[in-house]
Amino acid sequence: MYWMMVSGLWFLARGWLSKPATLCVSEGKETSPPLTQREREERVKQLRTQQEQERRRRLEELQQASLQAQRNREVLEEERRRKVEELRQREMERRQAVEERKRQIWEAEKERKEAIVRRNLEREARIEARRNAQRNSMCFAFGSSTPRTFDLELAALGGSSILLSSASSTPKKMEDVVDSRRDSRGM
Repeated sequence: MYWMMVSGLWFLARGWLSKPATLCVSEGKETSPPLTQREREERVKQLRTQQEQERRRRLEELQQASLQAQRNREVLEEERRRKVEELRQREMERRQAVEERKRQIWEAEKERKEAIVRRNLEREARIEARRNAQRNSMCFAFGSSTPRTFDLELAALGGSSILLSSASSTPKKMEDVVDSRRDSRGM
């Protein structure tokens, strides 16, 4: 369309078009008298100004369309960034929740293991204390010359003298045996 307008002006400027219908319209009627050189130049100027105005209008429309497209792109880009940020935020919250659950599970497992170790240590300490108490409270039964011990727990439970145990389970030094014989003879 633009090319046709420019080429029409070129032909009109050269005088090759004597009666262009699109250019010589006044009140809907075509003019038939031939145009003078001055009238032709006038019309060419009018056409050029019209074309320049049309070009400016189109350029402004293109600029407006370009600005609108740029605004639309910015809005879409902002929307995309916002969605990406929301997804990133949700992912971070999910990851933190998972890490928190793992930490809680790890702490619960650690506390459970520490409780088991603590109970085992307490049980071993009670067993060791019981052994030490039994070793330190060696008692001889009924003043006999043969060293015999009785189990404190059995005696506490009301055990009879038959349940007394022999001292052979505890090693004795030879001097202790000799001393106990001297004491029984009255020396």
